Amino acid sequence: NVSYKAGSKLGTSRGDIDAAVLENGDVYVSGGFTHENEYKEPLNSVEKYDATMKKWSNVNSLNEERGDKQLVALNGKVYAIGGEDKVDVSGIPENELGDLGARSIVLDSVEVLDPTEDVHGGMAEWRSLAGMPGQLFRFAASEWEVEGDGEEEKGYIFAFGGQVAYESECECFRTTDKVMVFDVGRAEEELESLDLGSGSGAAGMALIGSGIVGSLSFAVVGLFWFML
Repeated sequence: NVSYKAGSKLGTSRGDIDAAVLENGDVYVSGGFTHENEYKEPLNSVEKYDATMKKWSNVNSLNEERGDKQLVALNGKVYAIGGEDKVDVSGIPENELGDLGARSIVLDSVEVLDPTEDVHGGMAEWRSLAGMPGQLFRFAASEWEVEGDGEEEKGYIFAFGGQVAYESECECFRTTDKVMVFDVGRAEEELESLDLGSGSGAAGMALIGSGIVGSLSFAVVGLFWFML
């Protein structure tokens, strides 16, 4: 039989979130929406659960507020992908508000946190990586770790389905059947070689090649992302 018991509470009430678990057992939860601000905008705060100490602590905040995103753990790092931000409509009468597309911003950006870095006196910081080929939120994501040579980091992050940017034709955020794949190793190499720091990159939408990963065929749509 499976039984449940109350665990340590998060420091902040939050919903529409995801969690990532590193190999050492640390759990990361970030962003999301909260009733404490009447769901007006998502959070960018990040909390880490120490399984040994059995308590939550705050770590460096995301560069962008994100709700309905995905967190993925790969090669000892945590990746925050896509999600939704909100437009501040405070003080605007309901009858003057635009359509849904004027109230929500669907993100295509990607950030990574390396907990082993010491940037702010013992605290790591989130760095921006190459953006997704399209805006996406409310999707699923999973990692695929690949053994590299020596200290070389390899692996892929798969983004499945989800909802895309607002379309006025249907007055909705359409769902998609696409699968996008992020080449983590290539993105990290490019970031290090260009010393981008906290700057952001963007993957192009042009088809620039094709190939096979394992038994999966793909079409390349940017330097670091490709479509299955």
